[in-house]
Amino acid sequence: MKVQELITINAPLNKTFAVFTDFGQMADRVEGIKQLRVLAGKKPQAGFKWAETRQMGNKVGEAKFEITDFTKNTDFTAVGEHSGMRFITTQAFKTKGNKTIVTATTLTQATTVGMRIVLALFDWVMKKEMQKTVQSDLQDLKKATESSV
Repeated sequence: MKVQELITINAPLNKTFAVFTDFGQMADRVEGIKQLRVLAGKKPQAGFKWAETRQMGNKVGEAKFEITDFTKNTDFTAVGEHSGMRFITTQAFKTKGNKTIVTATTLTQATTVGMRIVLALFDWVMKKEMQKTVQSDLQDLKKATESSV
C-alpha cells in the first residue's frame, strides 16, 4: 500500500528541512506523536534510530524507525516496524521560489501472514487512515515551520 502527499511550506528549504528533521521537537510539533525517544545517533543521518508512540485512529502504539538514506536539504528515508507491518517513508524537499515543496511517500508492507490477510481485506480502510495521518503530520510541520520563519 502506497500513500503520497504533497504540501507547500512558506519557508526556505533549509529551514523546512531543519524543522522536518528536528526529532527532539517532533512530539511537541506533531499532534499524533505522543512521545519520541532517540535510540541511536545524535543527529539525523543514516543510522539514526528512534521510537515513537503514536495515535493512529483510536489506537496508540510504538514503532521503531531507522533512517536508511539521508541527503541534507534534499530527502531522507526511514524504515519502521510495528505489529507485523513495515513502513518505508521518504520525505523529499524541493525549492519553488521562496517556498518549499515537501513530498511525503509512505509504503506499507505486511511482514506476517496475519497482517497480509488484514491488508488484503482492509487495504482501502488502512490507506484512508494512513492518508489522514500523513496529511495531519504535514500540516502540523507546516505550521511549526512557518511560525518560526
